Amino acid sequence: MDFDDTPDEAADHAPGELPRAAAAAGAFAAETLDRAAETCVQVHGGTGSTWEQAAHLRWRRAPVDRLLLGDAAEHQDVVAGLVLAGALP
Repeated sequence: MDFDDTPDEAADHAPGELPRAAAAAGAFAAETLDRAAETCVQVHGGTGSTWEQAAHLRWRRAPVDRLLLGDAAEHQDVVAGLVLAGALP
């Protein structure tokens, strides 16, 4: 899979890698959400935790998103399971 491929081209070239790629993307997104929400509140300072900014809403919703969508560890376990099960050529 080349880095120049669009997602649909990459899926055509290596459809067996899609489950691993999706789980890896989920792990990255979960970590990024936590880090971005915390940083956003820190950058905005005192107003980041008030109703004047939407930053606190994202920060407060991050734990719920982890419960609903899975945290990074869950997605990393899926990646490890696929690799150990021989899902990769």
